[in-house]
Amino acid sequence: MTLSHTHITTDALQLLPPTARVSHLAINHCPFLEDVSLVDFITSHPAVKDSLEYLDVSADLTVGEEINERDTERLLKHTSRTIKTLRLRGWKMDSACVAQLKGLNQSVEELSIGTGLRMRDLESMFLNSEENESRSEEEAIDIDPSEIDSKYTIVLDTMERAIAICKLRRRLSTTPLPTFAGAKHSLRYLDIRGMALAEQSKIRSSILLGKQSVALDVIAVNDRLMDREGTLKEICASVGWTVKRDGRRCLLVRRKT
Repeated sequence: MTLSHTHITTDALQLLPPTARVSHLAINHCPFLEDVSLVDFITSHPAVKDSLEYLDVSADLTVGEEINERDTERLLKHTSRTIKTLRLRGWKMDSACVAQLKGLNQSVEELSIGTGLRMRDLESMFLNSEENESRSEEEAIDIDPSEIDSKYTIVLDTMERAIAICKLRRRLSTTPLPTFAGAKHSLRYLDIRGMALAEQSKIRSSILLGKQSVALDVIAVNDRLMDREGTLKEICASVGWTVKRDGRRCLLVRRKT
């Protein structure tokens, strides 16, 4: 059932017959949907609560600001374990939401996250708890271009890329692979464009680019990260990923081995 960009209301959704079984629900960018009643509908209505495989409730920021972290956590906690595609761009998230996302890792194959998460929050979905707590943040290389003669720019760019590649390879080689008590992760596509751009840029030193991310094949980031296309491409290529632009997205694609 696709109702994207319409004036549908939660009262209208509640009119679905309880005997119906909806597997596909796209109600993204619908300005008249009320956050609390929408979560109530998704988590309790017989037509959707146990049958959804595809759910897109992406919201514009002006609407998403009405959706707080606890609403998101409640939605994730009660989302049907049949879900395979979940799109939550514009929804506020925090570390408590990540704990719920981790519980969906064995069923969700495509995920678009909301706002407020850090890169380390995403990594915790794939790492054992103790490994994530001990990780160190990426050390930025801050160089003021105004203080550098232009003739050194190429040399410094090359050095920065080499350092970034070494840091990434070292982190991937020293971070233990996660252990699984049950079924392995099924997540293949991860859209992180809802994160702050500064957090997205940390992808270049993230374990998401390693074997730690298990089945993950594609990561979508903001196309503004392509401003330094050569750097991003070279770093990703060094650990088996390709980078390409796809409209307003920048896609990082794991090469098949």
